[in-house]
Amino acid sequence: MYKKLNKVRTSYISVVFLLTLSYIVKATAIYSYESSNADELSFIEGDNLTIVDRLEVDWWKAERDGLVYVIPAAYVKVAEG
Repeated sequence: MYKKLNKVRTSYISVVFLLTLSYIVKATAIYSYESSNADELSFIEGDNLTIVDRLEVDWWKAERDGLVYVIPAAYVKVAEG
């Protein structure tokens, strides 16, 4: 009546990757920001950003062109939906 499922092996990397995908959100810049450090991302009002980490309250991580930078969280609005 019930089928026995084959065990599926997943690697640590694939599990972390899948967990990371669930936290990726789109956001829009509500203010322009000029970076002052190499690890910060400059953007202008209206830019669409891909947020990959919101664990910190004041500084989030955003991806652009395959690189991850920090951005001030208060300068962006997360897209709804």
